[in-house]
Amino acid sequence: MAISAYSELVTAAGNWLRRSDLDARIPEFIALAEARFRRVLPTIESEVTDDLTVNAETVALPADYLQLRAIHLDTDPRKPLDQMTLAALRTFYAAQTVGEPQAFALTGSSIVFGPAPDAAYTAKITYLAKLTPLTDASPTNWLLADHPDIYLYAVLLQAEFYGWDDERLPMIKAALDEAIAELTAQSNRKRSSASPQRLRSSVIEVL
Repeated sequence: MAISAYSELVTAAGNWLRRSDLDARIPEFIALAEARFRRVLPTIESEVTDDLTVNAETVALPADYLQLRAIHLDTDPRKPLDQMTLAALRTFYAAQTVGEPQAFALTGSSIVFGPAPDAAYTAKITYLAKLTPLTDASPTNWLLADHPDIYLYAVLLQAEFYGWDDERLPMIKAALDEAIAELTAQSNRKRSSASPQRLRSSVIEVL
């Protein structure tokens, strides 16, 4: 059977487990698998580019933000922002209260700009987004659509761990680790295959 939606994944997991006593636990196994995915799948498929309104010194990051890839002010010409630690940002811009932002620091679920903006600016932010959890209301995401085997292996691993099937655990974990490694390698090839890179002034430029 095809595995392209949440309900189909639940059914497939039940078919593979062949243990009706675990059926009620399958949604829990899926949620635990997704918790692991958020830690080990920072792939190009999860990259998102969006506008961020910079109208205060501290601005909330997108709700699905996981990891920053790039940010610049959407001006003409566009202006990349320098990343600093929060302590360095506070020290460097201590005397300059407002102006066009030149740098930023990440703290918790927010981004802090220095100097504080003197007007509303638009920043383009590219980041790795958290994987959208599967539910009946949100039945698919990019990982299930393109790599249903990874989802299935991860769910089976959680189920076997719950049931402490020592014989199957290593086999399923090996299959899952191999599939994740293949996806990560594929993602790295996509990110770097467009053109060669060269190092100039300590910045990697894409030719």
